[in-house]
Amino acid sequence: MTADRLLLDALAHLVDHLDPAPGDLPARAAGALAERVEATPLRLLTDSALVTPPGTRGRCATRTLRFVGLDLQLDHSTDGLHATGLTTPAHTAPARPGHLAAAAPPCPAVEAIGPPPPDHPASPPSPPITSPRTSGLLVTNALAVVRWPGGEVRAAIDRAGWFHLDGVPSGPVKFLLLGPAARHATPWFVA
Repeated sequence: MTADRLLLDALAHLVDHLDPAPGDLPARAAGALAERVEATPLRLLTDSALVTPPGTRGRCATRTLRFVGLDLQLDHSTDGLHATGLTTPAHTAPARPGHLAAAAPPCPAVEAIGPPPPDHPASPPSPPITSPRTSGLLVTNALAVVRWPGGEVRAAIDRAGWFHLDGVPSGPVKFLLLGPAARHATPWFVA
């Protein structure tokens, strides 16, 4: 062995002795990697923070995000953000009656400047996902979870596919749909 290698080995032993790695570090790392791998990603289709809807002008305090399989609406409340979500069939067709974008109340800050645009033809279907909603019926124990660095909030998904989450902070968040047979997750985004 060279003198450099002996010095590095002595330094590694000193660091391990004075500041050892936590005993549960391998389990925490494996759990973090499993969370990233085990959830089917939900692809972002639209985000009202990035695009002003056609036929409108002005800005609204409500933010609407549409993912393959999930519609989200984020509203400001006294304790952070209130998230309203609706699990949707796994396709990219425009919102239909009963979906969040169509069911959301109009924003008073957004003023219509013409007739609504004609329906756009559906994009090619995305790969199918197993949604917590099957023919409008809740799969037992389906949950919606929003995570952020340092916390999370959970809510049950009702029979129609709706869920409500309060206390969502502004900042990086990730939504997960947890069912007994599958997990789906949005990418991280700034709420």
